Amino acid sequence: MTLNIPQLTAVAAAVPWLACVMVYPRVLSILVVLLSLIQLNWFARYFGAPAIFSRISLVVAGLLGIRLIIDFSFKKEYFAKKWLILAPVLWLACFFLVLTVCSNLFNGESLLLGLYDLRYYFFGLVICFSLYFYFEDLLSITFFKQTMIWIGLLQVPFSIIEWIVAKGGRVLTLDAVTGTFSGYGELVACQLLVICIVLYEEMTTKKKLLGMNNYLLCLIFVIPIILSKSRTATAYVILGLCFTWFLGSLQKKSFVLVLKQTIPICLLGIAVFVLLYQFFWKPNYDVNRQFNLSYAFRYYMREPMMDYENYLEGSDPVMGRGRAVVKAIHIISEHPINLIIGYGSGATAEASFLGINGLYYQKFGTLAGLGRNQYSKTIAEFGLLGMGGFIFFFATLYCRIKNFYMHKPEIKNIFILLLFSLVLLSVYAFTLTSFFFSFTLAFFLATVQADFDRINTITER
Repeated sequence: MTLNIPQLTAVAAAVPWLACVMVYPRVLSILVVLLSLIQLNWFARYFGAPAIFSRISLVVAGLLGIRLIIDFSFKKEYFAKKWLILAPVLWLACFFLVLTVCSNLFNGESLLLGLYDLRYYFFGLVICFSLYFYFEDLLSITFFKQTMIWIGLLQVPFSIIEWIVAKGGRVLTLDAVTGTFSGYGELVACQLLVICIVLYEEMTTKKKLLGMNNYLLCLIFVIPIILSKSRTATAYVILGLCFTWFLGSLQKKSFVLVLKQTIPICLLGIAVFVLLYQFFWKPNYDVNRQFNLSYAFRYYMREPMMDYENYLEGSDPVMGRGRAVVKAIHIISEHPINLIIGYGSGATAEASFLGINGLYYQKFGTLAGLGRNQYSKTIAEFGLLGMGGFIFFFATLYCRIKNFYMHKPEIKNIFILLLFSLVLLSVYAFTLTSFFFSFTLAFFLATVQADFDRINTITER
């Protein structure tokens, strides 16, 4: 993408102001968080703003990263702390940096593209350490839950406005309703996670979050999903209700208590299904066809479209999400080295900002859609080593949280709900390479590390 004179002028004018903000790291951190949650490319879609708007958050995150390195170099007391959570975060960053260099050089893939495609991982790294360094006094699991709930509520008015502007989603784009995010996948991920958090709170403490009935709050969170026209989200919400009920039931010592809470959750599930059916499925789709298991299987496993005329008419050329995972496994299995390290970071990506496409990116052709979801992207680009790295990372965090917080299961269970959303959404959209999950994971991990520090300080006294 080539910047024109007005864009270059705007960038040049913004740099001095951003440099001034670096003097105040808390302000800079808040700015980065806001830009990651209220993504500016929404303005490019609806109001014709320059596409570079979507990159501002990454530029500001880069400045915050520079400030972090400076502060980290001078605050030696952080080296004396036991980094229960932050140590694995650093290990993962170093691991993928080395893997990217090795894999991209071996496959002849652009190293610049590979490092650029890691931007969301390093965005999460910057957010995690900035929240921990500059907001350690504010971080708590209660603050985490409240913040996530408010983020979920913020999606409701944004989604309604987008739905109206897009005339019910019939113009601009097929998936016009995305909340404050750039894509509907992040919107679904956000709403699913907050529904699980609210329902878990109801099952374990019965505390009314935001002073209102928690079941009603869950129904409010469903509104953006109805408007986004995301078909798969219906199954995900129902699965989320079932999984949260199961997790909450494990905390109960009485079968009677479990039974008492099962009834309202079943009613909630029925209410959610009826709302989605009446206001989403029935007006937009052939229900008999859509609820057919064989059709759903064919949809997820469809081959990429090869007829260029159909492509010009607006048909989706990319392969199904399930097919993308199968195809990714197939292509890395063609060579022993690629089976281990994949085809390189960015191999399935299109970097319009750099004007570079990955070797395995095709807008139209037999591999169209190979990087369609997080599983297929990670498998194709990083192979078994990359998938193993993520699994080891999350397993390490789970074991550390479980072992240290045996007396406080809430933190472990919130992490389980986060992992559940991550695993489920990764077959549907990008998760680890998205602003929402990068922020949410970073926020949660910084919170746990801060809580760990406070407990250790009290113990030492």
